[in-house]
Amino acid sequence: MANHQSIKFSGMLNQHEFKERFIFIMQRIENGLSKEDIAFLLGRTSYHVIDYESFSDQVKMDYEDHEVMAELFKTPLPAAPAFNSKVNKVDISMEKRMIRGSCIQTDKELHYQFIHPWTIKGINEPLTILKPIQSYARNDVEVSHELRMEFARLIDFGYFNNKSPAIAIYRHMQTHLIPDWQSLLVPALRQVVFEFISSEKLQLKNELGHIYYQTKL
Repeated sequence: MANHQSIKFSGMLNQHEFKERFIFIMQRIENGLSKEDIAFLLGRTSYHVIDYESFSDQVKMDYEDHEVMAELFKTPLPAAPAFNSKVNKVDISMEKRMIRGSCIQTDKELHYQFIHPWTIKGINEPLTILKPIQSYARNDVEVSHELRMEFARLIDFGYFNNKSPAIAIYRHMQTHLIPDWQSLLVPALRQVVFEFISSEKLQLKNELGHIYYQTKL
């Protein structure tokens, strides 16, 4: 049976807040990252990214987040929607409006749709993101084994005596995997990190909303 997942979400945002989230979603998808993947690499909880993409105006991305995004997102920056920002010469770009979104994921594609109140060149139409889902030959067991071996070596070497963000661990592990395994690196890395936390070889620390990993002292 074909896999089919559908979610709906909504929130009150101004034009600038919506554009930031729209571009974030597009870049995440174009770079092949799930919400859990990008949350891990940003050092955020999954709920932070889920709420951000679901249009919560209470959730923001800070300077540290944008630094990590600049490193991770390799595809060209997508163009922001060119909304008309004025009505009768009055700037409406900072006024919050209701935005409704939906996401449908099948085995073959990911389809986002955003219903908004603004116009582009005088026309109001929903915005869509349609992305085919690529499948890769999986070598999860081999990837996880290599990561566990390298984690054990790093712990013995004292790498985690100081707090280490996920992006630094990811950066290091990239150099230790063959190119064909790169697409599996982030989900496998998440799994191995949490295995080491469960076995109490690592501990998770949260400072100002950002997550770091460190050995127990």
